[in-house]
Amino acid sequence: MSVVGSFFIVRLDWRRYGLLYLITVISGNIICYLFVKVGFYGFDPQYIPDKSIMPFSAIATLLPFYVLVGVRYSPAHWG
Repeated sequence: MSVVGSFFIVRLDWRRYGLLYLITVISGNIICYLFVKVGFYGFDPQYIPDKSIMPFSAIATLLPFYVLVGVRYSPAHWG
């Protein structure tokens, strides 16, 4: 659902929202990876596929969707 929602928001202005989506995906994964490596938090391995240390797909879909919704429907202008 977050991928479909993100698609409809990015479709409105693909340059601005597409860039925001990519920045959020990259920075979210980097920050999450650093926090896991430092030991601030961890994930239960039985819920993560392929014995990964973190859920890359969830971070790449849910977090950017929340950011896009927050920026798109914010009452204040972000310019």
